[in-house]
Amino acid sequence: MKPESNHESTLTGLHNDTRQKLAILCAPGMENFLGDIARYLSAQYDVRTCFDSNNKALNDAVAWADVIWVEWANELAVALTHGLPLSVNKRVICRLHSYEAFASYPEQIKWERIDDLIFVAAHIRDYLLSRVPALRSRTRRLHVIPNGVDLTRFSLKVRRLGRNLAFLGYINYKKGPMLLLHAFAELARRDRTYRLYFEQMAAERGIKDNIQFDGWIDDVPAWLEDKQYIVCTSVLEAHPVGIMEAMACGVKPVIHNFVGARTIYDGRFIWNTIDEFVEMIRSEEYDSEAYQSYIATNYSLQRQLDSIDSMMLQGHEALVTNK
Repeated sequence: MKPESNHESTLTGLHNDTRQKLAILCAPGMENFLGDIARYLSAQYDVRTCFDSNNKALNDAVAWADVIWVEWANELAVALTHGLPLSVNKRVICRLHSYEAFASYPEQIKWERIDDLIFVAAHIRDYLLSRVPALRSRTRRLHVIPNGVDLTRFSLKVRRLGRNLAFLGYINYKKGPMLLLHAFAELARRDRTYRLYFEQMAAERGIKDNIQFDGWIDDVPAWLEDKQYIVCTSVLEAHPVGIMEAMACGVKPVIHNFVGARTIYDGRFIWNTIDEFVEMIRSEEYDSEAYQSYIATNYSLQRQLDSIDSMMLQGHEALVTNK
């Protein structure tokens, strides 16, 4: 299996018949963010993925591996650091996204058994360190590696002002669905020609005819083809991928000022009040090239893989030094 990127690894010493074995572990149904990473690392390591909750499958993968990547700092990370057959010779990497930092997992994980802890956003790292100050000394290395977008999959389409607003993501409390509806209701009150691709409680605000719910989207670029705005009303996010994918396609981002938003996005993409939301949508300012360029410069898949490469090399060098 070869990586989709043309990126050449710096871990040249591992490109031989004695390359290390890497097990990537994740609870079933939560492996969405691992595809590109697993494909890339398979050029450097002998990679085995285990997206399973079966104890035997997990134990077999851990026993086989030299390096273990556990995705999400959740129940699996708790089980891994407490009960699975780890040894001092196995390097353990854990990637924390967002919700785990606000749950009870940080108090349950044995952080001293984690060699590398990856955060996808600095504000999530800072929050967790304020909550668990001992984490910095108990975990060997901390990293911030933002999510990346494969720009070969999300080609730029130059767009102009329009009337179609897109909302991408799971519809749960942290996405701010009620704020979304209140904000859109005010926009629709001023101009009934706007349309939102989303549905919940729409009849209560008299905007049911302006809202369309399309369910799960497999082909995001195709779905975005006739959309001009990507809306975020989240109260909590780490580093949302859906917004980046839309920006890579040239769609204008309209992002609620959730905690940490300004550390990820330029201020011109962010709104605080419903009036500001409406003004951003109705503004004459629209620049597809700038939205795509922002992602290419800051959050490309290539940039993410470079950072992962550096992290892997850092740990490998530390292991060699300590032998």
